[in-house]
Amino acid sequence: SIDAIMRWAQRPAPLEEMQEIPGIGPKLADSVVQFFTRPRHRELIEALREHGVNLADEASAEAGPAPLEGLTLVITGTLPSMSREAASALIQQHGGRVTGSVSGNTDYVLVGDKPGASKYDKALKLGVPLLDEEGLLALIGGQGGARQGEEGRDAEDEPDGGRSNRRQLSMGL
Repeated sequence: SIDAIMRWAQRPAPLEEMQEIPGIGPKLADSVVQFFTRPRHRELIEALREHGVNLADEASAEAGPAPLEGLTLVITGTLPSMSREAASALIQQHGGRVTGSVSGNTDYVLVGDKPGASKYDKALKLGVPLLDEEGLLALIGGQGGARQGEEGRDAEDEPDGGRSNRRQLSMGL
């Protein structure tokens, strides 16, 4: 929420903390801190609130736990029913992070038609699970993906919260 960002920007050493967030560098962190430390900007936010503008982050509070929380995905190729931008937005909406290159920190590679050879090959080399669009939707919806004989087992039953079972939704490429 705006209130949380405003409080955070006024803490000691907010620049260093903010730069730890993926995708935020020194310039953006400095801009955010500068904006929220200026009294006229804080006054503007209060005036908006007084005029009925809802600045609370209600959507994330109501949504509950995000199924992709803490997961990093890479997208390659053309997906059957959505653009890469739409897939990226969907992943982020469900708590995931999208990056442009495959690394040891990548949890899944979302593969469409004609995937980029470097991303695809690197995913195979590193053992990163591959998902197709259907697998992504199942992962987000929490449905499907179980191997035969494993139906009825919940991620919560697993010692690691089901993280090791992430390969269950992998494509058989």
